Formats: sequence, C-alpha cells, structure tokens
Amino acid sequence: MHGQQGDSEGARQLFLRAVQADTTHAHAWQAWGVMEARLGNADVARDLFKRGLLRCPTHGALWQANAKLEAEAGSVSRARQLFQQGCEHCPAHAPLLISWASLEMRHGKTNRTLELLRRARDVDAGAGELFHVEALCYLKLHRHKQARDIVENGLRAAPTHAPLYRIRGAMQDVAGEVEEARASFREGLRLSPGFAQLYHAWARLEGRLANWEGLNEINKRAKAAFPQPDGS
Repeated sequence: MHGQQGDSEGARQLFLRAVQADTTHAHAWQAWGVMEARLGNADVARDLFKRGLLRCPTHGALWQANAKLEAEAGSVSRARQLFQQGCEHCPAHAPLLISWASLEMRHGKTNRTLELLRRARDVDAGAGELFHVEALCYLKLHRHKQARDIVENGLRAAPTHAPLYRIRGAMQDVAGEVEEARASFREGLRLSPGFAQLYHAWARLEGRLANWEGLNEINKRAKAAFPQPDGS
C-alpha cells in the first residue's frame, strides 16, 4: 500500500508540472482525474475534470471521463447532462457517443441507445466498441440472431477488439457450440492476452463442464499474461 501511495504521489507531481507548464494539456487533466477517480478521490477528480474542461472544452475524452465518473457515482442525470454538453462541443467524437449509448442501454433506453450508436457510426463506422454496445443492446431485447450478426460484422470491422470475442464466445456457449466458443476465447486471448474478461468467460465454460485440462490451459495462459513480481 505504501508503494502504491508513493507511486500515486509521484504521478501527481508529474501531472501538476504538466498542467503548470501548459494549462491546455487536456490529456494531463484527463489522466490525472482518472487516476484520482480510481483511487477513490471522486471530488478531486471532479475538480480536475472541471478545470481541464474550462481550458480544453473541445476535448472529448475529458467530457467522457467526467460523465463516466458521475454515472459510476449513480448521478445518471448529471452524467447525461455532461454527455450532452460534450457532444455539443465535440460532435465528431465517436467514443463519447458510444459511452453515452452504453449508459442509456444500461438504463433500458433502447431507442436512445440506437440513435446514439447511429450518430457514432456516422463518425467512425469501424469502432469495435460500437458493435459491442449494439450487440449487448439487442441481447437485452432477446434478439439473439441480430446480436450475433452484429458481433460478426464487428469482428470484420475491428478484428482485434477483445470484448467482441468475449461476447461471441459467450453466445456460442449458450447455444451449445462449445468448440466454437473455445475457438473464440482462444483467438481473443491470442490478440489481447491482457483482457481479463476473456479468461473469466472461458473459465466459466470449462468449469461447468468440469474440464480440468481446459482450466489448466487457461491458468497457464493467465500466468503468462499476468506474471507475479516474484516470477511465480
């Protein structure tokens, strides 16, 4: 814990120097705020995002980080307000639109979700997260065929987007297509070995089947991707 605190304080000093040298250094404001949010310092993060946006109002990632902070804190109306303001300042920022769509999907606003995704597609038709959120939306509507088609289209457009392999493998697993699901998980991990949700989804499949050989393979892959400090 002491080491983590020391690392955080060192990072704070670097961020402070960056924004003092250039008050319009949008990425520094964003990254500093995200760090504080992850450390549980929500009010500090809010202040950093606010200060950054006053100086850099056309930086979409700053609006996105600020809105996500409010959404995670349960302030959905405030998050929506920030997404709206961000999109007014940055209408061509696809990740901002997709993040807003994800919020609306989680709260059952299907039409709003799909409208925002259409707007994002006009900006970046190949964004992997766009297909991921869209597929999740159709799964919530129990339109599984459409969801699978969207995932396949997404993998053609963004073949390295790991969440698409996770959702494809999970759908294949539910459909009883075990070997196809394994292939999806393996391919996703080959491309993105650090994406933890793929290990979890694959482990659920093998655990349900009591496939110890498969679980051992997953464990070996995880150890290679996330080595312990002592090398074990």
